[in-house]
Amino acid sequence: MNIATIRSAARKMLIDFEETRGIEHNPTKGRAREYLVVESFLRPYLPGRYSVGSGLIIDLLGEESRQQDLMIYDAWSSPLLRDFESEKIIFPESLFAAIEVKSSMAKRDLHDMARKSASVASMTTALPEAITITPGLTVTPSRVPPLCAGLAFSSSIVVSDLPLTMREIRNDDASASALALVCVLSDKEGKAGLLVHVEEARLERVTTTPNAASRPAHIPCESAGDALLFFYLALMSHLAASGPIVSGPNLLAYAQAAGVGWPKHHVAPEELQGGSAEIEGRTISMDRIGRLRQLLVERQQGTLSDEGILEFYSLVPEAPGAEVLRDPNAIFAEDGRPLDLPTPRTFLDAVVRHQEGRAAPGDALLVSQLLAFIKGLQGRNIIIVNPSTGRNFGLRS
Repeated sequence: MNIATIRSAARKMLIDFEETRGIEHNPTKGRAREYLVVESFLRPYLPGRYSVGSGLIIDLLGEESRQQDLMIYDAWSSPLLRDFESEKIIFPESLFAAIEVKSSMAKRDLHDMARKSASVASMTTALPEAITITPGLTVTPSRVPPLCAGLAFSSSIVVSDLPLTMREIRNDDASASALALVCVLSDKEGKAGLLVHVEEARLERVTTTPNAASRPAHIPCESAGDALLFFYLALMSHLAASGPIVSGPNLLAYAQAAGVGWPKHHVAPEELQGGSAEIEGRTISMDRIGRLRQLLVERQQGTLSDEGILEFYSLVPEAPGAEVLRDPNAIFAEDGRPLDLPTPRTFLDAVVRHQEGRAAPGDALLVSQLLAFIKGLQGRNIIIVNPSTGRNFGLRS
């Protein structure tokens, strides 16, 4: 990368900017200047994996960012929800940088940049569990927050006053800390420079991902070309920090959040035979879950035998959320009051010994008591609960 070439690009942008002064229609003028930034500065000097466009970001919860002048996003793995020349809609996981372009920047414009940056920084994201590098080799994905930046052709705020102005904005609006970098090509004194943020504990280090503890600072520049050069190098540094391998969004998580095809899928019971599943960190036999479903149908039909009731009770702890039956500290309670019964775990152990033909003294009485209790559940509001943790499981007839 030739530094003189970047400075030359800055000079060309400023010349082209002067030509847009004759455009009277503000939206047209704004689009013309965004076009200059993209075509004269960004697109020629960005690696091929990145695309640039204007538009919106929509996150996992369906929240939308504010309209972004320029978005730099992953051209290789970023799905586009809309791909018009004037507006694109992307997922936040694919976003590397959001840049606001201002023809002339006053304090209210700087605040507007900060609000737009906050709408990007607050996005909810979903990454896949792993990224496949090659078959058999995966890595755990991580994500660097996008760079939120601004570029002002001119500014009524003097460059040296930018940190104080930014601090005032942040005092009024805590979310304004997401705006990391603002490049000013010419302030009201004709000077160029940048608003940056430095780390709280290392004031010599400029950060492209500031937080509420970061400190605003300014960098004076000899020329607009130098300011633009620093802006470019900071942008490229941030892109490099994002890593060579980017996962993009977990698209199935988005499908689930949108209710598209999930959880509407069905698996035939015969497809589950002999298998197992990981549920809440436990490996569960699908044969046992299938048998539990069969017993539940018989119970609902009123055809469940006494042995079926006992088998059902022994299998219920396999179901997600029903593990509390195994908890030795759990009790039976009705309408918030403990019942004068042995613990669910005591009944469970007696049932298992009964089924395995190794009943202990007193198990027959426990089994008989459990059968009478379960048959008498009609119309009662009974739960199994651990009073210490609050984990519970409802029993119904």
